[in-house]
Amino acid sequence: MKFNQILELIEKRYSLYFNEYNINDLDIFLQGCHVALYLDDNENNSPSVFYKFCEWLLEYYSIPNYIPEESSSYEKILLFYNGSHEKAVKTFFKLYKQWHKEEFGEDAW
Repeated sequence: MKFNQILELIEKRYSLYFNEYNINDLDIFLQGCHVALYLDDNENNSPSVFYKFCEWLLEYYSIPNYIPEESSSYEKILLFYNGSHEKAVKTFFKLYKQWHKEEFGEDAW
């Protein structure tokens, strides 16, 4: 299974995977998925994807002089700009798909 397939499943039936909307829980889950897929040697599954997505978010929200952490900071940015975990999670899926289209030239799912 590829990372984007996992994201698609989660977006469609979020409550099947999580008890409540929480961008931090989603981040931890996705980090684990990325590591597992990377170790399984699937293409485009490097954990650095989160770093690239975070850099894109900095431009999207016009945030100057911010240095993302090595692992990720996208969840902090989304929570700040969306005000609640539920909105942050929903915005994550929307913006991830937008970023993926720009980065790879194809729909994420």
